[in-house]
Amino acid sequence: MKIRSDFVTNSSSSSFICCFARIADPIKAQAILEKHKDRIEVYTSEEILENIKNDRWGRWLEADWAGVDVTPKEDYIKEHAGDQFVVSEDRQDIDEDEDGYPDYDVDYSYFNTAAIDDITEENGFAEIDCQWGAGRDG
Repeated sequence: MKIRSDFVTNSSSSSFICCFARIADPIKAQAILEKHKDRIEVYTSEEILENIKNDRWGRWLEADWAGVDVTPKEDYIKEHAGDQFVVSEDRQDIDEDEDGYPDYDVDYSYFNTAAIDDITEENGFAEIDCQWGAGRDG
């Protein structure tokens, strides 16, 4: 089981992007997994079910406060038991607007998406869900 330890849970204004997908063709996907091994995490269906426990995926990733929820349904994961799944994410601090307030208006270009951009059907992935958002944690 993987345990997340890279995110400080004190109050901060941040943006968050997350991509969740199923590996449909392991042979095609292997090149992308190797290319982005530091940016893409691979999970088995058992690991996902153990970690989300019918909860929101965003809560497990500690980003539900940013409005990002790519939680797969339990039935979907069970239907694809034996498959592997990937998660890629990026977090960025929020810039301030001209008045000194956090600017939560972020778009896709705000993030480091090199790995996410390679998670495509052509590269062996399926049921790709990518969401982003921003907010204050705390």
